[in-house]
Amino acid sequence: MAILTLAKGDPAALKLLKEAVAARYGLRPLLVESLRLTLSAKRPGFLGLPAQTHVHLALVGSTHWRWQERTRLLGIPIASRLESFDGGACYTGKIGAITSSTEAQDLSSYQRLLWAVLALLITPLTEEGVIVKAGGERTFAATLENAPHDVATITLNADYTLNKVQVQRHRPGDAAPVNYVVTPGRELQTLSGLILPVTVEMGWEDKPRTVYTITHAEVNETIPLTEFTVHGG
Repeated sequence: MAILTLAKGDPAALKLLKEAVAARYGLRPLLVESLRLTLSAKRPGFLGLPAQTHVHLALVGSTHWRWQERTRLLGIPIASRLESFDGGACYTGKIGAITSSTEAQDLSSYQRLLWAVLALLITPLTEEGVIVKAGGERTFAATLENAPHDVATITLNADYTLNKVQVQRHRPGDAAPVNYVVTPGRELQTLSGLILPVTVEMGWEDKPRTVYTITHAEVNETIPLTEFTVHGG
């Protein structure tokens, strides 16, 4: 049974995409319309003591994304952060102190972050409205027809498993876009019928990146879009 895709692109890129889908899912790929993930990470805290960060990520299609994290040290809350994108505005800060933006560079930055997370799942790249273009031997670029400048560069391993996803994002304080990298671990797990890496490393290319462990998933459940528009700033 062949891997089917509605994406458009050159034959080399489409072949790489199909190989990547087969390497992750075999012959039964799962399309993802909405997703909730729970992740955790360990970070150095005060005096080098280990701090634990818990993250709740939610997304719907290629237009809505939310990331909410809380960090505890010895069980005591020490930090929190919320970032959300509803397709028309992005929101950053913490509950009760939210800053919103509709600036084009900010919207594009979060659209690209969402696109990188979708590329981590691979199957969203096979959907209608996606265009792929081959780069190197194991590299291809993916964009949406309605957002041609928001490019994700996907690099595969020799066995066509996903090596990394890279996008260029606006970072406050930097004049030029900065590479943001999402790298899955090699070990896979199945959560709610979706095959995911056990760990994923995320962050700016020029900074130490954080390794998160994916502990829970809810796939294709109804997520109210109002959840992504944040008030309280």
